[in-house]
Amino acid sequence: MPGNLQHISAPTIAHLDGEEFLERVFSKRCLRDSKYFVNHLRAKTASVLSQFKLGSRDLSADEILQEAGLFRSSDELLFTGPISIEINNQTIDFTPLKYGAAIGARTVKELEISALKADTIITIENKASYREYCSQMDDNTFVIYLAGFPGPMKRLFMYKLYGHAQKYCQGIRFLHWGDIDLGGFRIFKSLKDVVPTLEAYLMDASTLLMHRDQCQELSKGYGIQLQKLLDDPGYVEFREVVEQAD
Repeated sequence: MPGNLQHISAPTIAHLDGEEFLERVFSKRCLRDSKYFVNHLRAKTASVLSQFKLGSRDLSADEILQEAGLFRSSDELLFTGPISIEINNQTIDFTPLKYGAAIGARTVKELEISALKADTIITIENKASYREYCSQMDDNTFVIYLAGFPGPMKRLFMYKLYGHAQKYCQGIRFLHWGDIDLGGFRIFKSLKDVVPTLEAYLMDASTLLMHRDQCQELSKGYGIQLQKLLDDPGYVEFREVVEQAD
């Protein structure tokens, strides 16, 4: 098995576009060894992706690979709310499932949205927040649990939701509730690239100040990374909160 990055990482990266794989499945399929990618190429591939594809060198390897579509364990899509989907010529109504439902993320490629009776769609980064929100939500809200950086299938699901909303119910608000930190800001930006009308929810300066006693002290390097966001138009929603965090 060749170990040279030029010989292996280029075809490896090429296989990531628009697909999702378990790391071991991907390694077996592309490198003929289920453990080779993790043991020899994981860090190298993450470095190449961060530099040349994602344009950022300060994400963790897990975040980079999830963004590209590689997961350590099986990825599922958890959601709650008034939605019906069509798949294999059958329509499934998830509305009665008040405590949520889950589908394999790769199922997203095969489904079409047949009905969406919501006035608000919100993505939530953390599972505890997702569970709390679902316990208090009304019948006109559709909620999606992200579990960190959204991979290609979750972004595709958001694309389909946004397309359906634009065609049939343009008044729907799209919100994202994530951590008030670099990772949360980047997740928001990744989603807004798919949903241009996306708004941040409880990620503002007033929320930060309300919970300041729970904040951790920023390292010098982390503070420098935050400051870089002030000059990036992709993070305009977070300029005030970044200035407060400094």
